[in-house]
Amino acid sequence: MLISMKSKQPKNVEAVIDKMTANEIAAVLAAVKKWERQVKGDLVIKERAYKMTHCPYCSSPVMRWGSKNGVPHFKCKNEETDTAGKKVCGKTFNALTGTPLARLHHFDKHIESAKCTCITGCLSARPQPFLV
Repeated sequence: MLISMKSKQPKNVEAVIDKMTANEIAAVLAAVKKWERQVKGDLVIKERAYKMTHCPYCSSPVMRWGSKNGVPHFKCKNEETDTAGKKVCGKTFNALTGTPLARLHHFDKHIESAKCTCITGCLSARPQPFLV
């Protein structure tokens, strides 16, 4: 059974699940688990982007400046120049600037790793990659 859901047309998920067999529910659960890490990463970015109202460099207001790989980018509105004619700011940055996740690839994996570390209390309890 394939469930088609669009974000602008939410459906009653519970009613659909009530009609599914145990095997179908298990398949959906496996699919959801597969995407859980990415969803958590997206939520962190969206929350951070929502709070991004001022430049992390000069504290001036910012404007939305597109996105790359799902991470919103911003541009500082401060276009003033100093006495030498050089821009004071006007920098571009993304929603993760100023966080430990800045400049990292696969930040969703780092979020999962940090969560695991917080729960267990140490890095050694976390699953380690197999080294040859």
